[in-house]
Amino acid sequence: MDVDTIRSKAVECHEGFQYIFDKMGADQVTQYFRCRRRDISCKGRLHIKDGVKFVIGNHGGHEESPVDIEIASTISRIKRRAADTMEAPAVAINQCIAGLTIAGKGALSSIDTLKKTVRRVRRNNGPHIPIAPLNLFDLEIPNSFKEYEVEPGVFENFLLCDTGAGNNRILLFGRQRGLEILSLSHQWFVDGTFKIAPSLFSQVFVILGCHNGGVHPCIYALLPNKNQATYTQMLVEIKNLSPGIIAGSISVDYELAIHNAFRAEFPNREFVAVFSPPSKFKKQIGAAGLMA
Repeated sequence: MDVDTIRSKAVECHEGFQYIFDKMGADQVTQYFRCRRRDISCKGRLHIKDGVKFVIGNHGGHEESPVDIEIASTISRIKRRAADTMEAPAVAINQCIAGLTIAGKGALSSIDTLKKTVRRVRRNNGPHIPIAPLNLFDLEIPNSFKEYEVEPGVFENFLLCDTGAGNNRILLFGRQRGLEILSLSHQWFVDGTFKIAPSLFSQVFVILGCHNGGVHPCIYALLPNKNQATYTQMLVEIKNLSPGIIAGSISVDYELAIHNAFRAEFPNREFVAVFSPPSKFKKQIGAAGLMA
């Protein structure tokens, strides 16, 4: 089985035992490995020369343990996956332990311990994650975060538009296929949500289109505020991405700034107002001082 390293030292598995690299021989060809069980001063040694393995000494005090090798190999795979992907820790772990034997599962560390391992690997040498900026001027997006892997080795832009550094910065995310669906859709559904908006942005605005009997999210926009000028700029950028695009009927929350922006950029379109729940109306009426 494949065990990478233990504390940055190469590991060799042979006949049920694990050996950690110790040093190179005087001939600078032979590799010397010692038994991993240094805690019991095991005298077992492994020499490797030209790919041939020689066991030196004996493993007094402990027996071979294929299960230990299985566990070490599994943890190595978890560490590699943690470094190579940004999957949730539980997902990365489950992908690596799926093939474990019953004995291996019984000897494996707790899931919480393995999650800590994933987080430690990413903290020390995982994918570079930019430091959270303090404002939209300082926000920098690495190229690797701008792309979507359609299939292994095939990428396309996922960040479709970035209006540039500034307080009114807008980011549009989606795929070319989403723009195609939107351009052919007889009806658009649009809405903004504030609870999931990342820091520095006011809302996540989503535009959905109809295709094959279903409704599909086509554009995700990160917007800095709820101003009409911002909604207008967002629509202008969408039209730049897909010249000639014409909205179908538009179902939208009754927010005046959104309506005005859509009517300006897509005149003569049918609008279907989706009214807010009564609790929201009550809050708005109260804020206007119209409640007794």
